[in-house]
This record gives sequence, structure tokens and C-alpha cells, in this order.
Amino acid sequence: MESPCTPHTRRTTTALLRNPLRIKAFDPPRWKEITPSEFPWEREALDFVRVGLPDHEPFRAWSNFTFIGRDGSLNEVDLLVAAPTGIFLVEIKSRPAEITGDAGTWVWTHDGRAYTDDTRSCWRTGSASV
Repeated sequence: MESPCTPHTRRTTTALLRNPLRIKAFDPPRWKEITPSEFPWEREALDFVRVGLPDHEPFRAWSNFTFIGRDGSLNEVDLLVAAPTGIFLVEIKSRPAEITGDAGTWVWTHDGRAYTDDTRSCWRTGSASV
């Protein structure tokens, strides 16, 4: 399946990944891939973040893991990043669209059509939606 990222995003990501002199990618042990992503667009997004994060202490990241919530639900985390300014839960969405919304719902608008996405999974983890 082809990545839904824009051509500009793909060019930028490819340039970052191919230029080791500009940016050094996060190395293990600071980046832990718990489970490899089965989706090419998710792998591309994770690589984009990985090459952009500083490769030094105290930065750490864990990608693609699941946990059991207090309500017994199984929850997936795309990326968790620990940085000096906080801990960030990253949910990867790869759709060409304008995103708006509130704490309960994302609204994706593309080609004049609006779609909604429930953000309750973020609330179960205790994070806020972006």
C-alpha cells in the first residue's frame, strides 16, 4: 500500500534519512522498537521522528507497544518520547487532511468532506489530543 504522505513530506523524510552528516539518527538504546510496525506510512513517520530527535541523554523513545488499561482494554501506543520538557504520547495518523477538533473528537477535512475520529483511546492513556 502506498504511503498517504505528501510528495514534499516523502522528499523531506528521504533527505533527512540519507544525510547522516546533517542529522544523526537516534540509536539504540535510547530508541526502543518494541514491535515493528506493519504499516509503511507508520514506519516512515517513526523514521522521520527518530532522525529529528537529539541523540543524547536524557532523550528516550519507545515505539509500537500495547498495554492493558484500567478498564481491561488493550491499547496501542505508536510512540512514547521522554524529553527534558516532559513525556509525549504520539499518535500517528497518515491522512492528507486539515485536522481540527477538541478533547473528544478529531475532525478531518479533505476535498470538502469532513470525517470524525473518536479520541477516547487517548483519554484512556491519560494524554491529551493534539
